Amino acid sequence: MSYTINQIKKRLEDFANQHLQLNGSISFGELEEVSNQGVLKFPYMFGILQPGSFIGRQFEVRMTIVIMDLVENGLSNRWEVWSDTQLMFGDLRAFLNDPEFDNEYVFDDNITLTPFADRFTDDVTGWSAEVTFRINELKDRCAIPL
Repeated sequence: MSYTINQIKKRLEDFANQHLQLNGSISFGELEEVSNQGVLKFPYMFGILQPGSFIGRQFEVRMTIVIMDLVENGLSNRWEVWSDTQLMFGDLRAFLNDPEFDNEYVFDDNITLTPFADRFTDDVTGWSAEVTFRINELKDRCAIPL
């Protein structure tokens, strides 16, 4: 059975559920939906599915991951929040590189983080990154359910 984007989503949920700071605070959707999630528990992780491609015998899928936390009035703790959320991205990178999943997906661990400040309806700061997964797609005509 091929690994799917739904299983990648589950893997990201597993990370958020097991991470002691995120404590299960994760959701997925479109960027404009972040503000519509209701009362959020911070820090917070949000995933946005990006275009995918079939390349040879692999399916490459990208996801924008945003990790954010509240900043105090006056933004006095902005750098502290950037520091903490950067460390959470480091934890995510290590989690996704688990050798147990080597046969399921290839994770490109070269990640560029983009900082943001005062985004969305809450006063939050954090980082966003585009994460790339490659899933083996070895199907041929004989595997089509016809």
